[in-house]
Amino acid sequence: EPQLIKLDHPGPLTLAMHQFVTEMQETKRGVVTPKELFAQVCKKAIRFKGYQQQDSHELLRYLLDGMRAEE
Repeated sequence: EPQLIKLDHPGPLTLAMHQFVTEMQETKRGVVTPKELFAQVCKKAIRFKGYQQQDSHELLRYLLDGMRAEE
């Protein structure tokens, strides 16, 4: 059974992550574009703007650190 976590006032990065995960679970197309999630990560870490190649672990670190900061 899934564990539910209730957040009082989630920040924009957390909301974008929630939207992305929900869309992945509900899509019938099989293709999901994380456009809003990436935009929110770029606001927290400007280095990702411009679509230059970056390490995936760096992106994940900024994503998780940003969500933790919004708690």
